[in-house]
Amino acid sequence: MDTSTSDSLLEELQKWSQMSPGEMIRAKLLEQMGLSEEEFAALPADERQAIEDKIKDAIKQSLTGDDGQSGASGDDQVSAVSAL
Repeated sequence: MDTSTSDSLLEELQKWSQMSPGEMIRAKLLEQMGLSEEEFAALPADERQAIEDKIKDAIKQSLTGDDGQSGASGDDQVSAVSAL
């Protein structure tokens, strides 16, 4: 691995390590959508808001562990695990 590649990887690692969990989720979602922060900022307000709502939902899901798919609530899941 050459020095420039190594430096680039270190910069990328440092960037990600300094992000909060919410910032990481935002960055990952924008990356998955193929958008940079600049491109995101240039979108019409309604499109930005729709993406912000997706980001908010992803952060909420990450914090609660609720994927919105299961029928059991978080409390039910904790009780089930505690019973083991």
